[in-house]
Amino acid sequence: MGTVKSFCHPPKVGHWSRVKMDSGEPCWISISQQGVLIKKSTLGLFGKVIIDLRPIDEVYAGLSKLDEMFEKKLTPDDMTSFVLKYFTNAALNCSNLDELKAALEKVYK
Repeated sequence: MGTVKSFCHPPKVGHWSRVKMDSGEPCWISISQQGVLIKKSTLGLFGKVIIDLRPIDEVYAGLSKLDEMFEKKLTPDDMTSFVLKYFTNAALNCSNLDELKAALEKVYK
């Protein structure tokens, strides 16, 4: 099981989480008004883009499928942003970034 290293969501500035996957890979999840960006990165500045989901309306439409796909809830209790919570939970339930990408493509492609 991966671990959440840190996260931030409204009302604070920023909407992201940083996860260390089981494989040791860093995973950066960023939520914006345009969509969701997931990168193989520690701080989100650099790194390989794993998946870029846009527009945000389509992201919201797939959240229930994403929630159903991963029934085991592994996110911290104080993570209250439901969009961030669903994507972070998906990352925590996957062992590596390839598995996460494949799972998200089932829902969003």
